[in-house]
Amino acid sequence: MYEGIVERVMDFSDDELTARFRELELQRRAGEAEMAAIAREGDRRAIHQGDGHRTIRQWVRAQINCSAADASRLRRLSAACDTVPGVGDALADGHIGVAQAHELARLAAHPRVGESFPASAPLLTGLAERLSCEEFRVAARRWESLADLDGAQRNDEVSAERRRATVVPTADGIDVRATGGSGLVAAEFSSIFARFVQHEFDADVAARSAEFGPDAPASRLPRTDAQRRFDALAAIFRAAATAPADGIAPTPVVNLLVGEQTFERLVQWRLTGEDCGLGESTDLDLERMETDTCVAIAPVDVARAAII
Repeated sequence: MYEGIVERVMDFSDDELTARFRELELQRRAGEAEMAAIAREGDRRAIHQGDGHRTIRQWVRAQINCSAADASRLRRLSAACDTVPGVGDALADGHIGVAQAHELARLAAHPRVGESFPASAPLLTGLAERLSCEEFRVAARRWESLADLDGAQRNDEVSAERRRATVVPTADGIDVRATGGSGLVAAEFSSIFARFVQHEFDADVAARSAEFGPDAPASRLPRTDAQRRFDALAAIFRAAATAPADGIAPTPVVNLLVGEQTFERLVQWRLTGEDCGLGESTDLDLERMETDTCVAIAPVDVARAAII
């Protein structure tokens, strides 16, 4: 059957191929909306009990043989489409993608900011339609952070408390892992790592140019990207080992972006403990509290950085 599909699409012109691809995507969006509606109606009827399932999530898994995570996402989406005006229509009409719809559903089901979501749903649904998927995820996280200042700070504190790292020699070399830490530390680590990776890349470019000339193709680089990233990490370890104990730390490598109104409200929130309307922004391009690489930063870290 698949071979027949391949043969059929091979006869399409470029425009026909693009049009069919877009048509299928619209069908997928409409289908996801309909499946959400069926799951919601099935839950209302308690259809799962007729099959001996305890929850509608288990019924969904049994019908389509999906993972527990996928079943939970569909159930969450069905609840959002049912309770938040505009989300279901935007998905069914093809104005937003499936991934964006699930991100909206996640915000609607958020244990702390879910109650605030309906008021901001038109704004966020509009952004889901207008922005790329990656840009919308950034905007969604931005709104979530602003709407849940206390929660964002608690999450950062918990992550910092649970920080851990291991460096384990293996039969194949070494296994290095690190998790946890605050958003600010994560941004700092990422910035340092990126700087060392760039240094390794520049060294490869110089070596390639010296041997094959400045216009040589990328295939002439002596190392792959993965190899350069490993060597960059090794360089970080070696630089740390050779640095004097009383050495002076370099200037900060992390840039924090905070909107003017956001910062004023943040200061008011820290002084009074009141919400100050941070989660009610209508311009998430200006209302931000993150690094220049879009890593969300806890309010307390923003305040400390401003003081320093």
